[in-house]
Amino acid sequence: MKSAILLASFGTTFKKTRELTIETIYQELKSAYPNWSIYQAYTSNIVRKRIQEHEGLTRLSPLEALESLKAEGYQKVYVQPLHVISGSEVDKIYQAQRETTDQDFQVKIARPLLDIYPDYQDLLSVLDQDIQDLSHDEVMVYMAHGTQAPQFTSYVTLDYMLADKPAYVRCVESYPELEEDFIKDLRQKGVKTVHLRPLMLVAGDHAHNDMASEDPDSWQTQFENYGFHVKIHLEGLGEDPAIRQLYLKHLGELMEDDHAG
Repeated sequence: MKSAILLASFGTTFKKTRELTIETIYQELKSAYPNWSIYQAYTSNIVRKRIQEHEGLTRLSPLEALESLKAEGYQKVYVQPLHVISGSEVDKIYQAQRETTDQDFQVKIARPLLDIYPDYQDLLSVLDQDIQDLSHDEVMVYMAHGTQAPQFTSYVTLDYMLADKPAYVRCVESYPELEEDFIKDLRQKGVKTVHLRPLMLVAGDHAHNDMASEDPDSWQTQFENYGFHVKIHLEGLGEDPAIRQLYLKHLGELMEDDHAG
Protein backbone atom coordinates (compact mmCIF):
# COMPACT_ATOMS: atom_id res chain seq x y z
CA MET A 1 0.00 0.00 0.00
CA LYS A 2 1.43 3.36 -1.05
CA SER A 3 1.56 5.47 2.12
CA ALA A 4 2.74 8.92 3.17
CA ILE A 5 3.09 11.10 6.27
CA LEU A 6 1.57 14.58 6.48
CA LEU A 7 2.84 17.05 9.07
CA ALA A 8 0.04 19.52 9.78
CA SER A 9 0.66 22.70 11.77
CA PHE A 10 -1.01 26.07 12.21
CA GLY A 11 2.04 27.60 10.54
CA THR A 12 3.71 30.92 11.29
CA THR A 13 4.79 34.03 9.42
CA PHE A 14 7.87 34.30 11.66
CA LYS A 15 10.56 32.65 9.57
CA LYS A 16 13.15 32.19 12.34
CA THR A 17 10.82 30.40 14.73
CA ARG A 18 9.44 28.35 11.83
CA GLU A 19 12.92 27.06 11.08
CA LEU A 20 13.57 26.28 14.75
CA THR A 21 10.30 24.43 15.23
CA ILE A 22 8.19 23.24 12.30
CA GLU A 23 11.06 22.76 9.87
CA THR A 24 13.21 21.10 12.52
CA ILE A 25 10.43 18.61 13.30
CA TYR A 26 10.05 18.00 9.56
CA GLN A 27 13.76 17.20 9.23
CA GLU A 28 13.71 14.95 12.29
CA LEU A 29 10.70 13.17 10.87
CA LYS A 30 12.57 12.56 7.63
CA SER A 31 15.47 11.11 9.60
CA ALA A 32 13.15 8.88 11.62
CA TYR A 33 11.30 7.66 8.52
CA PRO A 34 13.91 7.77 5.72
CA ASN A 35 11.92 5.57 3.34
CA TRP A 36 8.68 7.51 3.64
CA SER A 37 7.28 10.38 1.60
CA ILE A 38 6.68 13.25 4.02
CA TYR A 39 4.67 16.38 3.28
CA GLN A 40 3.52 19.51 5.12
CA ALA A 41 0.27 21.42 5.44
CA TYR A 42 -0.73 24.57 7.32
CA THR A 43 -4.21 24.88 8.82
CA SER A 44 -4.14 28.70 8.98
CA ASN A 45 -5.54 30.38 5.87
CA ILE A 46 -3.98 33.71 6.85
CA VAL A 47 -0.50 32.25 7.38
CA ARG A 48 -0.59 30.41 4.05
CA LYS A 49 -1.62 33.60 2.27
CA ARG A 50 0.99 35.81 3.94
CA ILE A 51 3.99 33.53 3.45
CA GLN A 52 2.99 33.12 -0.20
CA GLU A 53 2.82 36.90 -0.63
CA HIS A 54 5.97 37.79 1.34
CA GLU A 55 8.21 34.76 0.86
CA GLY A 56 6.88 33.01 -2.22
CA LEU A 57 6.51 29.90 -0.04
CA THR A 58 3.57 27.66 -0.85
CA ARG A 59 1.94 25.57 1.83
CA LEU A 60 -1.24 23.62 1.17
CA SER A 61 -4.22 23.34 3.48
CA PRO A 62 -4.89 19.89 4.95
CA LEU A 63 -7.67 19.35 2.43
CA GLU A 64 -5.50 20.44 -0.50
CA ALA A 65 -2.65 18.24 0.68
CA LEU A 66 -4.82 15.16 1.09
CA GLU A 67 -6.51 15.72 -2.27
CA SER A 68 -3.07 16.05 -3.89
CA LEU A 69 -1.77 12.86 -2.26
CA LYS A 70 -4.90 11.02 -3.28
CA ALA A 71 -4.47 12.18 -6.87
CA GLU A 72 -0.85 10.98 -6.79
CA GLY A 73 -1.99 7.46 -6.00
CA TYR A 74 -1.35 7.29 -2.27
CA GLN A 75 -3.71 4.94 -0.49
CA LYS A 76 -3.01 5.81 3.14
CA VAL A 77 -1.82 8.99 4.87
CA TYR A 78 -0.78 9.30 8.48
CA VAL A 79 -1.29 12.85 9.74
CA GLN A 80 0.60 14.28 12.73
CA PRO A 81 -0.94 17.54 13.97
CA LEU A 82 1.60 19.90 15.56
CA HIS A 83 -1.09 21.69 17.50
CA VAL A 84 -1.14 21.75 21.30
CA ILE A 85 -4.79 20.67 21.67
CA SER A 86 -7.61 19.39 19.47
CA GLY A 87 -9.36 22.71 18.94
CA SER A 88 -10.87 24.34 15.89
CA GLU A 89 -7.65 24.12 13.85
CA VAL A 90 -7.41 20.36 14.30
CA ASP A 91 -11.10 20.17 13.34
CA LYS A 92 -10.01 21.32 9.88
CA ILE A 93 -7.83 18.21 9.60
CA TYR A 94 -10.71 15.93 10.56
CA GLN A 95 -12.97 17.71 8.08
CA ALA A 96 -10.39 17.11 5.36
CA GLN A 97 -10.27 13.46 6.41
CA ARG A 98 -14.05 13.16 6.02
CA GLU A 99 -14.00 14.82 2.61
CA THR A 100 -11.26 12.64 1.12
CA THR A 101 -11.63 9.20 2.72
CA ASP A 102 -13.14 6.43 0.62
CA GLN A 103 -12.58 2.71 0.08
CA ASP A 104 -9.34 3.42 -1.79
CA PHE A 105 -7.94 6.20 0.42
CA GLN A 106 -7.45 6.12 4.20
CA VAL A 107 -6.45 8.97 6.50
CA LYS A 108 -5.23 8.27 10.04
CA ILE A 109 -4.78 11.19 12.44
CA ALA A 110 -2.44 11.10 15.44
CA ARG A 111 -2.93 12.95 18.70
CA PRO A 112 -1.80 16.57 19.12
CA LEU A 113 0.46 17.39 22.06
CA LEU A 114 -2.34 17.13 24.64
CA ASP A 115 -5.15 14.62 24.34
CA ILE A 116 -5.15 11.70 26.78
CA TYR A 117 -3.99 11.77 30.40
CA PRO A 118 -0.46 10.40 29.74
CA ASP A 119 0.10 13.32 27.34
CA TYR A 120 -0.34 15.75 30.21
CA GLN A 121 2.09 13.75 32.32
CA ASP A 122 4.63 13.80 29.48
CA LEU A 123 4.31 17.56 29.04
CA LEU A 124 4.58 18.22 32.76
CA SER A 125 7.83 16.26 32.83
CA VAL A 126 9.22 18.62 30.20
CA LEU A 127 7.88 21.78 31.86
CA ASP A 128 9.54 20.72 35.11
CA GLN A 129 12.84 21.57 33.46
CA ASP A 130 11.64 25.18 33.13
CA ILE A 131 10.58 25.64 36.70
CA GLN A 132 12.75 23.39 38.86
CA ASP A 133 15.42 26.06 39.41
CA LEU A 134 13.10 28.99 40.17
CA SER A 135 13.69 30.82 43.45
CA HIS A 136 11.01 31.08 46.13
CA ASP A 137 9.94 34.51 44.84
CA GLU A 138 9.78 33.55 41.14
CA VAL A 139 6.99 32.03 39.06
CA MET A 140 6.56 30.89 35.48
CA VAL A 141 3.45 32.00 33.60
CA TYR A 142 2.82 30.14 30.36
CA MET A 143 0.91 31.89 27.60
CA ALA A 144 -1.40 29.48 25.79
CA HIS A 145 -3.42 30.42 22.75
CA GLY A 146 -6.80 29.28 24.01
CA THR A 147 -9.87 28.28 22.04
CA GLN A 148 -13.61 28.87 22.04
CA ALA A 149 -14.06 25.15 21.36
CA PRO A 150 -14.90 22.79 24.25
CA GLN A 151 -11.24 21.76 24.41
CA PHE A 152 -10.42 25.03 26.21
CA THR A 153 -10.66 22.85 29.32
CA SER A 154 -7.32 21.30 28.36
CA TYR A 155 -5.60 24.46 29.59
CA VAL A 156 -7.67 24.53 32.78
CA THR A 157 -6.61 20.94 33.42
CA LEU A 158 -2.95 21.68 32.81
CA ASP A 159 -3.05 24.71 35.10
CA TYR A 160 -4.66 22.59 37.82
CA MET A 161 -2.00 19.90 37.42
CA LEU A 162 0.64 22.59 38.02
CA ALA A 163 -1.01 23.66 41.29
CA ASP A 164 1.83 22.38 43.48
CA LYS A 165 4.46 24.13 41.38
CA PRO A 166 5.40 27.81 40.87
CA ALA A 167 3.82 27.80 37.43
CA TYR A 168 0.52 28.84 35.85
CA VAL A 169 -1.22 28.62 32.49
CA ARG A 170 -3.17 31.57 31.12
CA CYS A 171 -4.69 32.02 27.65
CA VAL A 172 -4.79 34.82 25.11
CA GLU A 173 -8.20 34.04 23.68
CA SER A 174 -10.13 32.04 26.25
CA TYR A 175 -10.41 30.99 29.87
CA PRO A 176 -8.28 30.93 31.98
CA GLU A 177 -7.38 34.50 31.09
CA LEU A 178 -4.73 36.77 32.56
CA GLU A 179 -6.82 38.79 34.99
CA GLU A 180 -5.89 41.65 37.28
CA ASP A 181 -6.95 39.66 40.36
CA PHE A 182 -4.49 36.92 39.40
CA ILE A 183 -1.65 39.44 39.11
CA LYS A 184 -2.57 41.01 42.46
CA ASP A 185 -2.67 37.58 44.08
CA LEU A 186 0.89 36.85 42.95
CA ARG A 187 1.94 40.15 44.48
CA GLN A 188 0.32 39.24 47.80
CA LYS A 189 2.15 35.90 47.77
CA GLY A 190 5.48 37.73 47.69
CA VAL A 191 6.38 36.98 44.09
CA LYS A 192 8.93 39.41 42.70
CA THR A 193 9.95 37.90 39.36
CA VAL A 194 7.63 36.58 36.66
CA HIS A 195 8.94 34.47 33.81
CA LEU A 196 6.83 34.54 30.65
CA ARG A 197 7.02 31.73 28.12
CA PRO A 198 4.68 30.76 25.25
CA LEU A 199 2.87 27.43 25.59
CA MET A 200 2.67 27.29 21.81
CA LEU A 201 4.57 25.38 19.16
CA VAL A 202 6.15 28.57 17.82
CA ALA A 203 7.10 31.94 19.29
CA GLY A 204 5.10 33.89 16.74
CA ASP A 205 2.77 36.87 16.73
CA HIS A 206 1.15 36.23 20.11
CA ALA A 207 4.49 35.70 21.83
CA HIS A 208 6.14 38.78 20.33
CA ASN A 209 3.19 41.14 20.61
CA ASP A 210 0.65 39.96 23.18
CA MET A 211 3.20 38.51 25.59
CA ALA A 212 6.48 40.36 25.20
CA SER A 213 6.17 43.93 24.00
CA GLU A 214 5.81 47.49 25.26
CA ASP A 215 2.18 47.55 24.19
CA PRO A 216 0.05 48.76 27.11
CA ASP A 217 -2.05 45.58 26.99
CA SER A 218 0.82 43.12 26.69
CA TRP A 219 1.39 40.64 29.50
CA GLN A 220 4.87 42.02 30.06
CA THR A 221 3.51 45.54 30.55
CA GLN A 222 0.69 44.38 32.81
CA PHE A 223 3.11 42.62 35.16
CA GLU A 224 5.63 45.46 35.08
CA ASN A 225 2.89 47.94 35.97
CA TYR A 226 2.47 46.02 39.23
CA GLY A 227 6.17 46.21 39.99
CA PHE A 228 7.24 42.72 38.94
CA HIS A 229 10.57 42.04 37.35
CA VAL A 230 9.70 40.25 34.11
CA LYS A 231 11.94 37.79 32.31
CA ILE A 232 10.96 36.90 28.75
CA HIS A 233 11.56 33.49 27.15
CA LEU A 234 10.80 33.76 23.45
CA GLU A 235 11.12 30.08 22.63
CA GLY A 236 8.27 28.05 21.20
CA LEU A 237 7.62 24.57 22.52
CA GLY A 238 8.87 23.16 19.24
CA GLU A 239 12.38 24.39 20.01
CA ASP A 240 12.62 21.84 22.81
CA PRO A 241 13.90 18.45 21.55
CA ALA A 242 11.85 16.69 24.23
CA ILE A 243 8.64 18.26 22.92
CA ARG A 244 9.51 17.34 19.36
CA GLN A 245 10.02 13.75 20.45
CA LEU A 246 6.53 13.71 21.97
CA TYR A 247 5.02 14.50 18.58
CA LEU A 248 7.08 11.76 16.96
CA LYS A 249 6.00 9.42 19.74
CA HIS A 250 2.34 10.09 19.00
CA LEU A 251 2.86 9.40 15.32
CA GLY A 252 4.73 6.21 16.08
CA GLU A 253 1.94 5.02 18.38
CA LEU A 254 -0.66 5.69 15.69
CA MET A 255 1.27 3.74 13.08
CA GLU A 256 1.96 0.88 15.49
CA ASP A 257 -1.70 0.64 16.48
CA ASP A 258 -2.75 0.73 12.84
CA HIS A 259 -0.40 -2.08 11.89
CA ALA A 260 -1.43 -4.11 14.93
CA GLY A 261 -5.06 -3.74 13.96
